[in-house]
Amino acid sequence: MMDEKKELLEKVRRAFRDPYLRGWIPNYLPAILEQGEDTEDILSKMEQVMPKYCVPRKLETEEQQSLDEGSEKQNDWRSLLFELSPTVRTFWAEKYNRYINPNGKYQSLLGFTDMRERFLQVSHESSMELLYRIGWKPMDTMCAYLLGMTTNRMYNLSPDAVRIAARMDREAAIRLLDKKVLGEMIVHHHSSYQTEWQRIWMEFLYLFCEFDDHTFLLTEHKTKKLRQQCQVICEKLANPAYEQMELEKELRACALFPVQEEPEDVSDKKIIKRQKAALLRAFIWNYLWSCYDWKNMKEHPAGRAMARNLLWGYYRNGELQTAFALKEDGSVVDGKGESRWNGFHAGLEYLNKHLILSIFTGDEKKWPEQHSPHG
Repeated sequence: MMDEKKELLEKVRRAFRDPYLRGWIPNYLPAILEQGEDTEDILSKMEQVMPKYCVPRKLETEEQQSLDEGSEKQNDWRSLLFELSPTVRTFWAEKYNRYINPNGKYQSLLGFTDMRERFLQVSHESSMELLYRIGWKPMDTMCAYLLGMTTNRMYNLSPDAVRIAARMDREAAIRLLDKKVLGEMIVHHHSSYQTEWQRIWMEFLYLFCEFDDHTFLLTEHKTKKLRQQCQVICEKLANPAYEQMELEKELRACALFPVQEEPEDVSDKKIIKRQKAALLRAFIWNYLWSCYDWKNMKEHPAGRAMARNLLWGYYRNGELQTAFALKEDGSVVDGKGESRWNGFHAGLEYLNKHLILSIFTGDEKKWPEQHSPHG
C-alpha cells in the first residue's frame, strides 16, 4: 500500500509541475509535496492544509448556483489527490448533494475523469469506480456521456466506462431511452437536443453494449422518425454486414463502386463532394475494394477521375505489400514511378486479394514503399 501511495505521489508531483496547472494550484501545496522523502510525513502535512482548499461553495440563490454550475471550471486539480487525501474524498462525496443544476454534476464528472487520465494516466473506468464508492451514480455517467457528445467541446467520456455504468444500472439505462426522462435528467436544453440524445443512446445501448432487451425497439412509437430509427437498429442487429452494404450503396451512388449507369455529369461539383464524403467514410471503416470491383470502378469516367487523384495500396492478409497509382492512360505505376501491370489486366492474378484506399502524396518521387491506410 505504501509503495502504491509513493508511486501515486510521484505522479502528482509531476502533474503539479506542469505549466498548465500552475495557475490553478495554490503555491504552498506543491512546496509541501516536494519536501523530503517520507511519504507518510508529506501526506500528513498536506492533509493539514487541505481543508482550506476544500471549502464547499455557498451561493445565496438557486438561480446563481445554477448559472455558476453550468459554466463550472473542469480542470479541478483536487481530482488528482483523491486517493491521497481523506479531505478530498469527503469534498467530492459532499459535493454530490450540493448540485441544484444536475448539468454541473455531469461537467464535474467529465473534468474529473479527464484530469486523472491526462495527468495520472488513470482510465475513466477506474476514476468512475472511485466516485461510485462515495455515492455518485451510474446514471450520472450515462448523462455525462450524452452531454459530452453533443454540447461539451473539451471533454468526452470513455464508452467503456459508460458501458460499465449501463450494466450496473440496467433500469436507469432503459429509462434514458425515454425522451421525456432525458429532458428531466439533462436540463436547460432545447428539445432538439433530447431527440439527438435519444438517437445516440439507442445506438450506444443496442449496438455497442449489445443490450438484449429489445422491448423499446419493438414498441409502436408515436413519431415516424423514432420508428425509423428503431427499424434501422433492428436491421443492423439482424444483419452484421449492414454497415458495409450501406457504405457500398453510398460508394456506388458516386461511381466509386461498380455502377450500371454513369452519372450524368462527371464534372459536377456535387459528385466530387459526395465522393469525398464517401471516401472519408471508407477510411473510417477501413473498407477494402476487391480487385474485381476496383477494376470495374475505374472503367467509369467519374470513378477513374477520382482514382487518379489517390494513392492505392495492395494488401495481402491485412498487410500492405506495395503502393501504386493509376495513370491517365490506365497504366499503374508503383511507389518508384515505374510502370507495372500495364492497363491493369496483366496484374489481375497478382492483385487477387484486396486493394485499399490511401492518401495521394502529390509527388510521385516521394511515394512510400509502404503506406499506412490512415496516412
